[in-house]
Amino acid sequence: MEEHCFEHKTVKVNGVNMHVVEKGQGPIVLFIHGFPEFWYSWRHQISFTAKHGYRAVGPDLRGYGDTTGIQREPIETLKAVYGDDYYVVRFQEPGEIEAEFAKISTKKVLEKFLSYRNPGPLYMPKGKPFDDSPVILPSWLSSSEVDYFASTYEKTGFTGGVNYYRALDRVSLIPTYRANVKKGTSDDDFIGLWIKSFA
Repeated sequence: MEEHCFEHKTVKVNGVNMHVVEKGQGPIVLFIHGFPEFWYSWRHQISFTAKHGYRAVGPDLRGYGDTTGIQREPIETLKAVYGDDYYVVRFQEPGEIEAEFAKISTKKVLEKFLSYRNPGPLYMPKGKPFDDSPVILPSWLSSSEVDYFASTYEKTGFTGGVNYYRALDRVSLIPTYRANVKKGTSDDDFIGLWIKSFA
């Protein structure tokens, strides 16, 4: 399987064990995922980038894939702007959205998220986070690839991933962080500092 072509590392930072996948040599290119994905979402791009003279790095962000996570209080600003059904707000109550996802099935939840392509905010009404419309996977995503995501989330659950949204106020933005890092910092040192900011 393709994931065996990558170098997997676990970096211990700030009490979190962060899983990182790397491939290639050269200037670093970071691949950052969103919910409900993890490094595997970028596997094709990581391979392509590495073949073209770059060191491609894909971390599992805090609480995703094989990286441990934490919990935080809700972000009241998002609730005020988007309301109670906005997906980030729905993710705030520990155990609530996970229980709703459990009623649907891991694979169906992932199919709904990974095939969602509507513009605008994502709303997930309480008790029925997804509509009953059939899932049509995009051409770039196969059922076996969804199965790979599902097999990992069936092992780890969704809590780690949604905890990332429960901790949004602690997450640094990469450009802001990079701008504040001392000039002349090597790419390897920057990766270590940047990873620590997410741990």
